[in-house]
Amino acid sequence: MKYFIFSLLLVFGMSTATFAQKTSKDMIRWSEKRPLQWSDFKGPVDKNTDHVASTNSGVQYGYSWSQRGNDFTINFEIFAFFTPKDSWSIKNKQSNYILKHEQLHFDITELYARKLKKAFTEFKFTSKNYERETNRLFTENNKARQEMQTRYDEETNHSINKKEQEEWNEFVAKELEKLEEYKE
Repeated sequence: MKYFIFSLLLVFGMSTATFAQKTSKDMIRWSEKRPLQWSDFKGPVDKNTDHVASTNSGVQYGYSWSQRGNDFTINFEIFAFFTPKDSWSIKNKQSNYILKHEQLHFDITELYARKLKKAFTEFKFTSKNYERETNRLFTENNKARQEMQTRYDEETNHSINKKEQEEWNEFVAKELEKLEEYKE
């Protein structure tokens, strides 16, 4: 049996791939029971931006596989995570409203963790090409996630457009509900 871990960190507008497993002290796993708090944002403030906060989140997956004869089985663990040391906020500009905007960035990451789990569940992997196949599905999923994160910030103008913000809140909640069966 083999086990692999892949993760991708997303700083909105830029991404960095890493193949080192994050430890639980380095990240917060997404949970509807544990929303983000301002105390989670522990990174240094980016002085080259006019934004109030930045959420660094990503999707991590691992898999194990086995083969007996022609029977090839692959199992996945997939989850969304938030990285406190790479996320930041300007303390005197913090508000519940902005925190909810940042939470939705994390919720979008969870949405794409569920989409990836669905894609992996539905895909017919082959024993010869499973590494390439998982990597392709992950890369496609991550590209779509980055595009949605960018569109979210553009359409809400980083939370300034309150009408758009509310529409995004509702949209993401409905999309998460549709993929409830793929929740960790």
